[in-house]
Amino acid sequence: MAQKITRFLLTLSIVFGTSAHALVMQYPPEQDLSRFQQKINFTVEGITTPKVVTFKTLQTLGDFVALQNSFTKEFIPYRLDQVTESNFWTLPISGTSLLTDGNVRFVQDQNQQTYITFSNQEATSKTLNFNNPGLLRPSVLKMTLAPETQTPKSVTIRAILPGESQWSTILNKVPFRNTLSFPQIQPKQLEIEFETNNLLRLAELEWTTTNPALVKSQQISFYAAEGDSFILFTQPSFGQNRITSAVDSPTRKELNTPVFNLPPAMENPIYDRDFDKDGIFDSQDLCPRVTDPSNADTDKNGKGDACEDPDQDGYNSIEDNCPYVSNRDQLDSDRDGLGDKCDDTEGRLSEQSDWWINLSFGVMIIALLFLMGRSAWPKVKPKNK
Repeated sequence: MAQKITRFLLTLSIVFGTSAHALVMQYPPEQDLSRFQQKINFTVEGITTPKVVTFKTLQTLGDFVALQNSFTKEFIPYRLDQVTESNFWTLPISGTSLLTDGNVRFVQDQNQQTYITFSNQEATSKTLNFNNPGLLRPSVLKMTLAPETQTPKSVTIRAILPGESQWSTILNKVPFRNTLSFPQIQPKQLEIEFETNNLLRLAELEWTTTNPALVKSQQISFYAAEGDSFILFTQPSFGQNRITSAVDSPTRKELNTPVFNLPPAMENPIYDRDFDKDGIFDSQDLCPRVTDPSNADTDKNGKGDACEDPDQDGYNSIEDNCPYVSNRDQLDSDRDGLGDKCDDTEGRLSEQSDWWINLSFGVMIIALLFLMGRSAWPKVKPKNK
């Protein structure tokens, strides 16, 4: 009876132990903020109602970050984007065809929700005129139509060049495209003519060059309310698991999402500089993930023996009895610490035998030679008396 009770309790412990293990494995590992090298403290200001906001920066944040609410200490779901922007020029608009809606500044405010509308009652030609007081040298025109706007038949670009008083045609009735390129010019004035019989709504217009100055930045978007304070942990070091957000899908940005700039980053005071706890900082540790206080590097290649396997046999140099000769069996017949694959073959025979065996073998050889020599001696017959 006692055996049955013991067996039942053992089975019960195994079942519950397995279930508990499976349950723990469903959750992500505990977050370790000490593996982030930098942090940024900031507060959301300038919004009236809770909404998605975007903060951008030219600093390198790393492949992933941890966004924590300063007050609640909870981790906030976010969306992190790499952004490449080009510098564009805003040229003063000096005149337009008859507009029925909108302000001319709407086409150069980087907001696609605002636009100007040309009347569909006038002629097929809708025009915009620009001054170029800074004598910029555009060679690309980027245009964005408002939603549900029918594409114009063609676009014509004219310019008054330095030293001239007449309009020169740069592009003549080319099919409408969002981006139009032309030879670089230095105009005093510019004119764009759209050919269309329909109502025309233009949302954005940019003058740039074919080789614009590109600005690479990162943007983080998340849901916040006015006055919320956050800590953004950046520059993740190895050993830090990605901090998963509370929702599966990333936060979505809208066209009218407010954009702010992140303040400069500072050093994370809790950053752990010694991941493997061997007394050597990661920046000087030849094996930062493997504990090795010696920091040994036998072949002087910049990688520690504790994490290097030059012969690819599954054993790192520090534990391989033949570090430069592949020997997965690690066979060491003479137990001298050197594997058979790289041990001296001729010397290993004597190393495997004790001294008395070697002595006996030597005696046997001498005896054999004596017998062979004796058998070769001529036999002497005794004299008859």
